[in-house]
Amino acid sequence: MPNLRPFLRFTTDSIRLVLTGNQVYWAWLAFLAALIASGLLAYWSQMQTGLIVTAMRDQVSWVDDIKLEFKSWAAANLLQGTRQQALLRICLAFFFITLLKNIACYLQETLMAYVGHAVIRDLLIRVCQIGQLQPLTFLGRAAIRVQQSLA
Repeated sequence: MPNLRPFLRFTTDSIRLVLTGNQVYWAWLAFLAALIASGLLAYWSQMQTGLIVTAMRDQVSWVDDIKLEFKSWAAANLLQGTRQQALLRICLAFFFITLLKNIACYLQETLMAYVGHAVIRDLLIRVCQIGQLQPLTFLGRAAIRVQQSLA
């Protein structure tokens, strides 16, 4: 098992490194341990008494409200008339929602490309301004360093 020896060495060195530190380091670890312990205690309390500890009535309380609002909106707007008319309205709604989503994605990509190019442009302008402020001897020293590194 030649591959296991480097792993064990890495593991023991890592443990040794984690267990060394000053008082501030150990205080930070104690604080994090207390935070973890309080989270575990709250989780255990919630598991014992239920979601009433956090004043929730079910796992995800807001989902039911959204479902009910969507059902009432769909019944009032999409499902009126015959089945064919309702199906047509649903298809058109999905089409326009998808169209709006794709337009938003296109605008996001276009604006992010613009921002990226603007950042690069501003950096180039700044670098050129700094380069213009340097004395000519700076360029000579830089050329000598490049020639020495190539040799």
